Amino acid sequence: MSQQGHDWYDSHRQVRHNTTALSASLVGPTGPGGGLRFETTLGLERRTYRLDQIERFWIDTGTFCVLPNPCQAQGVVMRQRTSSAYLTEQVALRDKLFITAALRRDRFKEFRWTSWQPSVAVAWQARSRLRLRAAYGSVGAPPDYPVLAFFTYGPGPAAPLRPDRTRSLEVGGDAGLLGGKWNGRVTFYDMHSNVTYPAPLPSPSGVLHGYVPGAEISNRGVEATLAGALLDRPTLRWDVRLSVWGNRNRLIRLPSAPFFVTPPGISESWQQLRAGYPTAGYWNIPIQSFADANGDGIIEASEVVMGASYVPAGTPYPTQGLALTSKLHVAQRWRLSTTLDYRAGQTLFNEAGWVRCLFATCRERNDPATPLSAQAAAIATWASASNYIEDADYLKIREVAVAFDVSPAATITLTGRNLFTWTGYSGGDPETGSYGILVPGQPRIFQDDGSVPLLRSWTLRVQLAY
Repeated sequence: MSQQGHDWYDSHRQVRHNTTALSASLVGPTGPGGGLRFETTLGLERRTYRLDQIERFWIDTGTFCVLPNPCQAQGVVMRQRTSSAYLTEQVALRDKLFITAALRRDRFKEFRWTSWQPSVAVAWQARSRLRLRAAYGSVGAPPDYPVLAFFTYGPGPAAPLRPDRTRSLEVGGDAGLLGGKWNGRVTFYDMHSNVTYPAPLPSPSGVLHGYVPGAEISNRGVEATLAGALLDRPTLRWDVRLSVWGNRNRLIRLPSAPFFVTPPGISESWQQLRAGYPTAGYWNIPIQSFADANGDGIIEASEVVMGASYVPAGTPYPTQGLALTSKLHVAQRWRLSTTLDYRAGQTLFNEAGWVRCLFATCRERNDPATPLSAQAAAIATWASASNYIEDADYLKIREVAVAFDVSPAATITLTGRNLFTWTGYSGGDPETGSYGILVPGQPRIFQDDGSVPLLRSWTLRVQLAY
């Protein structure tokens, strides 16, 4: 088969997950009066993850391509195999003090590395409706990029690459309020992760992109929930659950110079790894001043004064959030539930808007009626992302559901998801860049390149039991 006169592209992707687990528990003899209990658990796990992906493409350069060669092709093969064993010991004293200690051994075959991960948790039933708790532990996990892309370059032996490791300390409490009709929960946490990170590496043939160890990331925050019934009558019950959280993310240590995703000046993401700032946060060269010097109503490049260096422009990760779930039970047969989801503190690079103005196809480059500040940002797209790294806070009606019990054995449920969004973001959906794009040798790229917004969906389900 041959192709000539146009471009084409095809790809194949296959992912396999396999998990095998086996565990056994032994409940030990109780102490005098039954006030002391022991439970020992031994477990084994084996997890396998395999990714096979190949992409073939041909660009019309006046030649032709005969499949399967000499078409240009690139592929990714990733295989991660982990074998684990763990031992857990639980001790309960008079149902007031609970202590759980565990030791886990993980063997990452592709890394040829074994890790031992300890953890301990303590809970104290201080009063009938008050429980205090604390926990410390660590966990190791493979990075989410291809093992075949791992390498280091430089004088002397290469530093060993290891799976990411996270250590976490948390304290909190649970309380019953208003006679147990309401329940509250609060948790404070402090997590530190040691990870490999992407970095430009010098080579005799130029600059390569690979992964090197030694970065440290901190996440500190608080999570709290409050749940209970606003109404509780025989034919009408109204339950609500409010969850709030806040998080502070920082790149604590980076054993290299600050790293842009792509070279400054041609970057399409404007993200940078810099110690002391949010991980993969946005950076931008600001516009210092502008003026319509010739009075024609259109800002030109010579009428814009740019800053001398990059300045922080926000983080792509939300720093706070809220979820409110409301469930209404009517006549013991109808149920109506609604979930609101709020995220704030993040910014998002509107790449689609930036590209339009970069190539002079946006209104701001051509219409004198647009504000001069927007014109200045549009004309400066060759060196700046001003006005295009936007506030991406949003409030969504995440889900609405109506359920009706036709009989004890039959239920009809209508569910709608992503029904409406309130936001000041000018792109299609501020959530489209939430998870980022992973490119081997680069940090996650967070940008809105005109992706289709999350689809509004409705589902009708009939559930029968017999």
